Amino acid sequence: MDLKFWLRIYTSFLLIIFFSRNLVISSTHSSGDAVALISFKSLITYDPDGALASWGNNSLHLCNWLGVTCGNQSGNEPRVTALELTGIDLAGSISPSLGNLSFLRKLHISETQISGSIPHELGYLSNLELLILSHNSLAGEIPHTLSQCSLLKIISLNSNMLDGEIPSNLSLSTMLRVIDFNSNNLTGIIPASFGALKYLEVLLLHNNKLVAMKEGDWNFLTALTNCSNLLYLRLGMNKFIGLLPISVTNLSVHLKHLDLEKNQIYGGIPFGIEKLVNLQVMYLGFNHFNGVVPPSIGELLSLKIFDLRNNQFSGLISPSFCNLSSLSELYIGTNNLKGGISPCLGNLTSLTVLDLSQINLTGEIPSSIGHLLKLNIFSLSFNNFYGNIPPSLGNLRFLVILDLAYNMLSGFIPDSLWNLTSLTYLGLDNNNLIGILPMKTLPSLKYLGLSYNNLHGPITAFLFNSSGIELLQLSKNLFDGPIHINIGNLKNLSEVLFAVNFLQARDIKEWSFITALTNCTNLKELDLFSNKLEGILPQSIVNLSTTLSYFRLDSNKISGNIPIEIGNLIGLNLLNLGKNNLSGTIPVGIEKLNSLQGLNLHGNRLSGEIPYNIGNLSKLNNLFLDHNDFSGHIPSNLGSFKQLTELRLQFNKFMGTIPKEISSITSLSIGIDLSNNLLTGLIPIDVGLLVNLEYIVLSNNKLSGQIPSQLAQCVQLKYLFIDNNLFQGNIPSSLGLLKSLELFNLSYNNLSGKIPKFSESLKYLDLSYNQLEGEVPQNGIFLNRSVFSVYGNDKLCGGIIELKLPPCLINNQASRKNHTLTVLLAMFIPIILLKVGLHCSEESPTNRIQIAQAFNELHAIRNIFHKSSNDRTTHL
Repeated sequence: MDLKFWLRIYTSFLLIIFFSRNLVISSTHSSGDAVALISFKSLITYDPDGALASWGNNSLHLCNWLGVTCGNQSGNEPRVTALELTGIDLAGSISPSLGNLSFLRKLHISETQISGSIPHELGYLSNLELLILSHNSLAGEIPHTLSQCSLLKIISLNSNMLDGEIPSNLSLSTMLRVIDFNSNNLTGIIPASFGALKYLEVLLLHNNKLVAMKEGDWNFLTALTNCSNLLYLRLGMNKFIGLLPISVTNLSVHLKHLDLEKNQIYGGIPFGIEKLVNLQVMYLGFNHFNGVVPPSIGELLSLKIFDLRNNQFSGLISPSFCNLSSLSELYIGTNNLKGGISPCLGNLTSLTVLDLSQINLTGEIPSSIGHLLKLNIFSLSFNNFYGNIPPSLGNLRFLVILDLAYNMLSGFIPDSLWNLTSLTYLGLDNNNLIGILPMKTLPSLKYLGLSYNNLHGPITAFLFNSSGIELLQLSKNLFDGPIHINIGNLKNLSEVLFAVNFLQARDIKEWSFITALTNCTNLKELDLFSNKLEGILPQSIVNLSTTLSYFRLDSNKISGNIPIEIGNLIGLNLLNLGKNNLSGTIPVGIEKLNSLQGLNLHGNRLSGEIPYNIGNLSKLNNLFLDHNDFSGHIPSNLGSFKQLTELRLQFNKFMGTIPKEISSITSLSIGIDLSNNLLTGLIPIDVGLLVNLEYIVLSNNKLSGQIPSQLAQCVQLKYLFIDNNLFQGNIPSSLGLLKSLELFNLSYNNLSGKIPKFSESLKYLDLSYNQLEGEVPQNGIFLNRSVFSVYGNDKLCGGIIELKLPPCLINNQASRKNHTLTVLLAMFIPIILLKVGLHCSEESPTNRIQIAQAFNELHAIRNIFHKSSNDRTTHL
């Protein structure tokens, strides 16, 4: 073989070795990326859709795995440059091995259920430019190692549960343009070092727990004035407290978005804010700002959204606002302004939202508002506007919400409003509007609020053609006639509030609206209180939606029985059928209403016993069965009401004793009224456990025994009425310790002993017709004859002169002194009289005692007697 042949063989051998070496090196790098990705997959614990099923498939190159993007690096085997897994149903944690993807430029894992912490190994990704881990469930601190990612331009960790402080060394990633840490639990101050990020355009820290309490904590704001490219600054929903530094006016002239809402910033808006000439959005709402809104705001001609809601701004709405021709949303609601609406606001034709609610404005609504043809939301509620509603508002054909409630508007509702086909919310409550409802339909309407006006006539059936209506609030008007059955067409109906009108239902036909309402499967509130409903309560009420939670038919003239199947309405929180003519008994099925918090059946003709199973209504707060014909015993299992605050059983025919179990209802904080029954026996001695009660009324029964001193433990008691019973013994002196007691009636009992001392808080006291004795006090309440009574106590004495009681007898010691004085007088008076007689009979006129001298001596003795008597009276 020649040399040439061997050279070819050797050359080929070298080439094989060279390419084999490169292949090994390249394969090693690719397999390293694969190992990192497989490690990531191994920590995914939930992948119901098999999103990562392709990962690890030997027949598929890793660059074709879901979410993986590769790029060629200097002609070598492709390397992983991007990993994007967004909106995928995954759970687990992020593997630290991702830090080995050394050519990774983009890591985007968002909108998953991935949890755990952010691995500090991600700081090894020296080529990383974009890191997005938003909308996950990540926790723990932001790794300080991320500052090593020197090429990082965008970091978004928003909508997680990250805590701890923001790493100040993040400023070492000098290429950063976007920092988005919105909606986490970050604490501490914002690093002033961020001022070194000269390329920073977006800083989003909204909805965290960041603080700025002292002046130095605001240094970051001054530092950010160095970020000349800053466009978006969101700091709302944190814990910033204090004055807004004037340095805010020196932020980048390019700033478009400034958000400081929902903090606790006070003071005024710094003058000079007009220097931010490119500002488009300014959120300052829900703080404690005060003072006048600077008129210079009118120079921010690029402003589109301006939010000042829920502050304490004062003064007028500046006419300069009329210069904001680009303004699309203006929120000033809930402040302390004054004056009216300038008609020139009608020139802001780009407005889509105008909220001027609850800011004490007055005057008439300018008709120029009708020029705002793009308006979607218009709210003037809770002000003092008067006059008519401008018909020009009917021009606002894109209007979705119109809220003029709680003003003093009068006149008719303009017909033009019923042409607003986009309107979903119409709030005209609490005004002085008159007239009838038109025979027109608002096809998009969901909420209609007309309560507390003077509207009259029938509730037109056309109203019920707005099939999307959810809330109908027409209470406190003069509406009359029957309720049309077309109300049942409103399948989405949730609230029907027709209370305090003159609506009628006299027969089966007029009651058929109840049957129609059974089609409304979302019904939650039905209030027909105080109308002209009469006749038999329809059985169909039991077929109303099980979502019904609030049901009032009280103050009508409805008769008949409560249906046995009332227990079908399992969602009820309140059932009020009071002040009607219902008869029969409480159906046992009522025990199924185990969500019931209020049961009011008072003022009917119901009879029989209280069903024992009523004790199963464990969530009951209020039980009102008063003014009926109930009889039998009060069930002892009322003691199972552990959330009851008020119990009213008065004016019935209950007999037997007061169950001691009632004393165990320690939740009772309003009162108990068992008056005007046939109750006997004692007041339970455990009544002192009811320490939060405000009133106890036990009048007009046959209760006996002594008044328990434990009542003094009811320290919140304001009203105590136990009159017209058979109580005897002394009035416990401990009741004088009730510092909150205002009204106390003990009249018509057999109480004896002396009147004890009462608290200065007492405003009325009736002790009449008992067997009390001794002196009526002359202090406190006993000084005002009009606020207490002691009539019918024959053994009382003394007191203020208006009582006209006899003076009190002296005590024994005083009687002995009086006896001694009487003896002395009996001895001395005859002697003096004898002396007078002798002296007067002496022959020498000059030696006779003068009549004047005798009179003076008798007068001195009488003075001694009266002084002694007065001293005794004072000590009684």
